[in-house]
Amino acid sequence: MGIYDGTELTIKEKAERGIELPEILAAHHIVALWHDDKRKREIIIESMLCALNNQKLKLQPHHFSETVIDKIYERDEIIRVTWGNNDEGCMTFFDPVAEISRMDFIAWLKGENEPLPTACLLENWWKDLGLQTVISASASLIANDA
Repeated sequence: MGIYDGTELTIKEKAERGIELPEILAAHHIVALWHDDKRKREIIIESMLCALNNQKLKLQPHHFSETVIDKIYERDEIIRVTWGNNDEGCMTFFDPVAEISRMDFIAWLKGENEPLPTACLLENWWKDLGLQTVISASASLIANDA
């Protein structure tokens, strides 16, 4: 990290400075890095919620054993998930932030024949992987000037 060693930076601040992003990001961080426009972020969130509910986009497994997804929803511009944990016969629920791995996100877009987003901070998430940024010539989920 260089001069930023020991400095607590947000995900967006790291992306702006070209600092390597973690392999797993919260869904709301993905949306924030993808676009600044409020309406376009709403469209992205709706697309991601639909993909999560249809299991086309995978969430990272919850750290509790035997968890199942109960509900995926948006609250306060953060995509959240309610998990059920059936441990020793009792059901408990957690409300963590939805987390998605870089490779699951890329697989979702490839599965939908969508290009990886370019000309945005989200591109920093995979730039060091040497991936081809254009997966198909089809229109992307969010056009730059919709």
